[in-house]
Amino acid sequence: MPFGDIVPSHFPELYQSEWILQHQQMVDHVRSYMPVYSVEGDVRKFHRLNAFSSAEVDVRPTGTAPDRITTTNMGDTEIVNLFTSFYEADPAEVDKREAIRLGSISSPHESIQKSQYAALNRRMATVAVDGVLADRRLGKTGATTDAIPSGNVLDASATGLDYAAIDDIYTQLGSNQVLGQNIDGENTWTIFCRHKDLKVLRNDATLTNRDFSDIRPIDKGTIYSFRGGYIVALADAIFANQVAGQSGNPSGTAGTTRLPMFARQSVAFGDTESPVASVDVIPEWRNNVLLQLEAGFGATALDWEGVFGIEVPS
Repeated sequence: MPFGDIVPSHFPELYQSEWILQHQQMVDHVRSYMPVYSVEGDVRKFHRLNAFSSAEVDVRPTGTAPDRITTTNMGDTEIVNLFTSFYEADPAEVDKREAIRLGSISSPHESIQKSQYAALNRRMATVAVDGVLADRRLGKTGATTDAIPSGNVLDASATGLDYAAIDDIYTQLGSNQVLGQNIDGENTWTIFCRHKDLKVLRNDATLTNRDFSDIRPIDKGTIYSFRGGYIVALADAIFANQVAGQSGNPSGTAGTTRLPMFARQSVAFGDTESPVASVDVIPEWRNNVLLQLEAGFGATALDWEGVFGIEVPS
């Protein structure tokens, strides 16, 4: 049976264009908290240099190579690799009776695409959380790994996500010369947490007595602005790999879940910018139609000076 006899001719292009728009909205949401970079293929390389210094120019140099000029050794460049993977939402099967309505006013694809979009959005959040805390992949091929230093993991298993935990890391970010160097709007740092962690923070006596008025709910209701940064509440399932003993946190304290807190410029999110929406007629399935969405993304820490983990009760 010809393709056009089952699926309206305009629908594949409509399904693809709608998914591209939804994908852009997903990426823009992530861009609120961390830089997003385009990735060609499955890897993008970042070249990290040693810190440069500056000095007052008191005497203009003369000659071609004055002794007073020193240079930074570019041989110390560190290569950090951002790898991406491709993810797909569960495909949906539409029978021939429904397929003829695809792309119409009563099209069944609208609810299907909404559910697929939600699934990939949750996957994107999981990739962001896991990628920031995962081992960095270094070198030309990414074969060398570099785990988050133990000193960058704060044990808050007794208190949960409280004011003291945030203040401790906030101070370290300043000491590491991460905060206060490049101010990108007011969002200088972010914490990804669960809703129950946010509840612990809001009940902290330090906040209720002094700084509670500084926590401002945003329209979405799950994001709060605090001391120039964002505290983003996500579903518990997003942090499944960060439970102690799981793949993302094999050496964590038993009974805890690791939350990431990071400076904006110390992390990177990669987007392949090639979201695919597939509309396939399957002859073996009585010519039913298969609807499927796919996208590619990944995340990594660029340096450990601006990335920390907070271990809170699971």
